[in-house]
Amino acid sequence: MPHPFETSFGVIADRPAVIVKLTSDSGLVGYGESSTLDMPMSEPETTAEAVALLQKKLSPLIGMPINKDLDVVKLSADDRNPVSFFGIEGAYLDLVAQSQNISLHHFFGAVQSKVEAGESVGLHPSLGEVLAEVEKYVSAGLSRVKVKIAHGRDLDIIREVRNAFPSLCLGADANTDYTRGDIDHLAKLAEYDLAFVEQPFKADDYASHAALRRTGIKICLDETIRDFETCRRAIQEKACDMVNIKPARIGSFRESKKIHDLCVENHIPLFGGGRLETGIGKTANAAFYALPGFTEASDITPPQDYLESDVIIPPFEVKEGIHEISNLPGLGVTINEEKLKGLCVEHYTFPR
Repeated sequence: MPHPFETSFGVIADRPAVIVKLTSDSGLVGYGESSTLDMPMSEPETTAEAVALLQKKLSPLIGMPINKDLDVVKLSADDRNPVSFFGIEGAYLDLVAQSQNISLHHFFGAVQSKVEAGESVGLHPSLGEVLAEVEKYVSAGLSRVKVKIAHGRDLDIIREVRNAFPSLCLGADANTDYTRGDIDHLAKLAEYDLAFVEQPFKADDYASHAALRRTGIKICLDETIRDFETCRRAIQEKACDMVNIKPARIGSFRESKKIHDLCVENHIPLFGGGRLETGIGKTANAAFYALPGFTEASDITPPQDYLESDVIIPPFEVKEGIHEISNLPGLGVTINEEKLKGLCVEHYTFPR
C-alpha cells in the first residue's frame, strides 16, 4: 500500500487478498475475495490461515450444480472463520447471478443502481494530515466522512475537523478502544454534532454502548455485528442507533441480508463498511449496499486510493460522491487476468 492506514487496532501497511475463482462446466467464471490480513487485528483470522482453510473447504463444491438456494457457507464451514469463507460465497453468488443472467445487485434484491459513498480517515501523526485527507474527500463530493479516534487522540481531532468543516456529516470511529470508565469523556463529543460514534467499546459490551447512548451520543455498531443474533441483541438492549454492516466480517451476504432486513424492520439506519478490498470485493459490496436499507453513505473507497494497482476493468470509481453499479450479469466487471497473475504470489487449483 502506498499509504499505511492506522486505527486503534494497529497499522495496515500491506494489503494481501485471497481471490477465489470458481468455474462452471458451462464456462461461467465467478470471483470472490477473502479480505484477511497478515496479522490478527479486528478478528483473529490471518491470510496464511485463510489459504490453508480454503484448500480444505473448496473441495465440497467440486461437481455441485449451480443452485441459487444453496448456502455454500453452511456447506463448507465447520468452524468460525467468516472472513476466509466469504470469498467462497462471493465467487459462488457471482456464478449464480450470471447463470440467471442478472446483475449481482438485482440478485440481492436491490432496485437502484447507485450507492452514495462515505469515507473513513485513519489516524495520522498530525492534525494537519487528518484535515488534508478530510478536505480531499469533501472536495470529491463525499457527503459523509468518519474519522478514526483512539485514547488520547479524540477530542482535539474531532474539534479541529468540525471547526474546519462545520456543515459536514461527520462521524467518529473508535474501533473498540474505550471502556465503560470513558463514558463521561466520550460524552463530550456531543458538542461537535456528530452523526455517530462508531464502536467505542468491546464487541460484546452492549451495556456500555446503551449507557453512552443515554448521554445523547448516537451509537453505530460495527465489530459487535457478527451475525443475526448479535444484531438482534444489540437492538433489544438499545445499544445502537445505527449499524455498519461488513459482509466479510459476518462471513456471508445471505446472513448480512437477514441483518439488513432486521434493521429495516426496527427502523435502524444502515451503512456498509470497507476492508480495503480489491475491486473484486469492492464491487460485490457495492452491489449489496444498493439494498434499500442502506440509507447512509457507505465506505466504498476506490481501491486505487490505497493500492498501487487494481484487478478489474473498468476500474471501481466514485464520481461526485456516487458509485454507479453495472447492470451486466454477476459482478458486471471484467477481471484483468494478466494483472491478477502478475500480482499473484501463491496459486492453487482444485481438483488437482
